[in-house]
Amino acid sequence: MAGFSSLETSWQDACYAGRMLKKNPAFTVVAVLTVALGIGANTAIFSLFDAILLESLPVREPWAPI
Repeated sequence: MAGFSSLETSWQDACYAGRMLKKNPAFTVVAVLTVALGIGANTAIFSLFDAILLESLPVREPWAPI
């Protein structure tokens, strides 16, 4: 029963967060744009890192499992 209590608390927290985001639409837009910008920046940086450093490794199959 202890496991369900933390799940129930998490569900209540998620519902409360949803109500607060619905109550403040400007904050919601800023929060969503911030998360989207962070995901996009991380994807771009990893793609650049992959293209420049990882693809030019001096091995035959750098992604093959050992």
